[in-house]
Formats: sequence, C-alpha cells, structure tokens
Amino acid sequence: MMDFWSLFVEYSFGGFYITILMLAFIFLIILMSGGVSIYTAIWFDAIFLFNMCLGNGTWLIVLPVSVIIIFMLMNGIRAFREAYYRGGQ
Repeated sequence: MMDFWSLFVEYSFGGFYITILMLAFIFLIILMSGGVSIYTAIWFDAIFLFNMCLGNGTWLIVLPVSVIIIFMLMNGIRAFREAYYRGGQ
C-alpha cells in the first residue's frame, strides 16, 4: 500500500527539501496564473518556505526569510501610515 509521503515526496521529487521547493514553485505558478500580483505570490512563497523549514531547523532558509518578512512588514506599515496620514489638521 502506498501512502502520500512515498508517492509525493520519495517518488515524485526525491526528497523533503526538494519537495518543499517544488511546492513553493507550483504555488507561485498557480498564484501568478490566477492574477495575483508577483509581490503577493512571493510573500506567500516566503511564508510557506519559512513555515516548512522552521520545524526542521534549516536556519539557512529561516533566517533570511524571517528578515525579509520583517522588512516587508515594516515597509507595509510605513506605506500605510504615509497613505493615511493627513497632516496634523
């Protein structure tokens, strides 16, 4: 009897980390073909990679992705404040 791990990870892609990268690529293609902006698609992929690699302790991926997530969050907050602020009136 074949389970999903054997079918999807071992037979299709060959390993856990290759499967994670291929899933992120598939999600990116699906989101871009669905009309989602490239920034939103990359944001989704970065959070997906962060969550999948966090449990396995892959700091080579978790650390840069977490820095990018915090940087993009700060830029989003700054852009929101600049768009909303009317100027002391």
